[in-house]
Amino acid sequence: MKLSPFLLNQAIQPLNYRYQHVTCLARSYEAAHPAPDRQEFVRQYRKAGGEIVETIFEGEGEGLLRDLSSPVAKQALEQMTAFVHQHIG
Repeated sequence: MKLSPFLLNQAIQPLNYRYQHVTCLARSYEAAHPAPDRQEFVRQYRKAGGEIVETIFEGEGEGLLRDLSSPVAKQALEQMTAFVHQHIG
């Protein structure tokens, strides 16, 4: 599946100035974000020189943080916090 050239350009445009670090947290199935689209975005981002780390949580559903008491939400929040501390301080 090909991403829209406009959207891809908008996503990768900042890389022209400085490679951005990105973390991608997603479910293995999300209707709003099909896996082939996500995989193509990641491939293109890396091809452009960007660093992107993916964590895919098994199962389906929208909103990793919908229920903050769930194990998935807790793990996602821990990973986001670690990412921010590592790259922002």
